[in-house]
Amino acid sequence: MKNSFIANSVNTTVQKLLGKHNILGTSLNIYSQKSFFMDHVGENIKQNAAYPRLKKASSFLYTSRKFCELRNHNDYETGRILFNHCMNPFLAKEGIAANAHECSALTIFSALSSTDLIQVNRAIVTTPGNNPSGKILHEFVIIGEVTGNKTCVVMRMNDIAHFLAKNLLPRSERPWVVDAAINIVCPLTQYIEQLGLAISSVNLAADKEQTDGLHPLHIGPEITPMGFYGLISGGYLLAIEVTPKSTRLNISESKGELNYNDFF
Repeated sequence: MKNSFIANSVNTTVQKLLGKHNILGTSLNIYSQKSFFMDHVGENIKQNAAYPRLKKASSFLYTSRKFCELRNHNDYETGRILFNHCMNPFLAKEGIAANAHECSALTIFSALSSTDLIQVNRAIVTTPGNNPSGKILHEFVIIGEVTGNKTCVVMRMNDIAHFLAKNLLPRSERPWVVDAAINIVCPLTQYIEQLGLAISSVNLAADKEQTDGLHPLHIGPEITPMGFYGLISGGYLLAIEVTPKSTRLNISESKGELNYNDFF
């Protein structure tokens, strides 16, 4: 099957799950930190109609991530846990909360369990620079060859097309993106462009909410849609091969940082 077909098929599956069960909704933010609970907020925030839903979502995120950490679950297993939660009638009614990490885990599980793929790539966007660790800004999944003979590669987000042209065979099938958190499916070389279009749509929705007198709430550190786009487009892309038996990545719980020394 072509990467484009698999990417669209997998995203359709994940979007159906999110549309039916996700109690969080679209959340553009940097990696959610250890304490998700929204206990210390102003009274005006507590009066917002969305507050109970987001407080419930924050509780789900914290407990589910903690459970997966204690069980040493990798991305595939995390996705399986979330998928089974949605399929269990007694648990499904409680819903799930899915930020970029959970959306990617669901995508990875769906791709590896329902197709003939033996591996996909977990794509982690980190802050730029030559630091030994990078702060996670966003996550999505890449369907298709990216790493070549390696198990992981790193490149600038604005250098993706050049990297692929230099490292992949001319006739090899182009890799595709599934960014289920923002509902983007496209060739990897078009991701930044498609992200910009998606962010513009989010901006329009946010403007409408403000016009209607509503104030969008965010789980974790707040960030504007354009601020989010600026961080992603200026960041680094770390693509890591993932299989059902992959080792769980070591991510700092308090800062959402990934140690590059674990890979290179």
